[in-house]
Amino acid sequence: MPMNTYQVTHVSKDRNGDITEIGRKATATDNGWRLSTATSISRIEARTEGYYVLLPMRADIIVERGPYRKYLRTTADSTTKNNLDSLPLL
Repeated sequence: MPMNTYQVTHVSKDRNGDITEIGRKATATDNGWRLSTATSISRIEARTEGYYVLLPMRADIIVERGPYRKYLRTTADSTTKNNLDSLPLL
């Protein structure tokens, strides 16, 4: 189990639609944060941090190995889609 877990509310994507950053947008009461996909993958794999979304219910973010690179996706929940793709942009 990771030491610290953080809710992800927003993402950044490149022009191909690939997620390049995850984070939480700043508000009047919260400074927010953002991490590159590479950094968040490293932290998940090292089990120092974990990340999750609440869309439509809690789903943890995990690292998948694609044919060309590692990427982030959410665990199974009530939808078959990757919940990260449904988040608003940072």
